[in-house]
Amino acid sequence: MAADDENVPRRRREPKDVEYDDGRAPPKPKTLLDYVRSISLLHVFFLLLFVLPTIFGMYEWLASHGYLGAANVASSRGRGRVNWAARESIKAVYRDYNPEKLKGKELEKLNAIMDKYAGREDILLRKVVTKYKSQKPRDDYD
Repeated sequence: MAADDENVPRRRREPKDVEYDDGRAPPKPKTLLDYVRSISLLHVFFLLLFVLPTIFGMYEWLASHGYLGAANVASSRGRGRVNWAARESIKAVYRDYNPEKLKGKELEKLNAIMDKYAGREDILLRKVVTKYKSQKPRDDYD
C-alpha cells in the first residue's frame, strides 16, 4: 500500500474555511492583462484615497524646504503661501488713501515689500491700516 501512495499525484489542498460557488478556487491569471483585469476598481480607489494625500504632503514639504531644486529656494526661507486676498486688500487701502503708491516705481516698491512679507500679508495689512486709519479716504479716483 505504501508503494501505491508514492505513485498517486498529490492534489493541492484548498483552504478549509473558503467556499466557492463551484467548490474550486478561481483560476489564476495567465497573463499580465488578466492580472490587471482582476484588480477591483474599488480597491484602487481606496488605495489612491489614502496614498495621494501623503504623496502631495511629502511633495509640499520637500518644496517648502528647498529639496526640489533652485526654483523653490525662495520658499525654503520659512515663507508660507501667498495670501492673495490680503494683497488685494492692501492695494485697496492704498487705492483709497494713497493712490500714488499704485503707479510706476512706487508700485514696484510696494510689490517688493509684499514679496518680502510673502505668507505674512496679514501683518503688512495691519501695519498699512494702522498707518492710514486716522486719515480720511480720498474721493478723487483716476
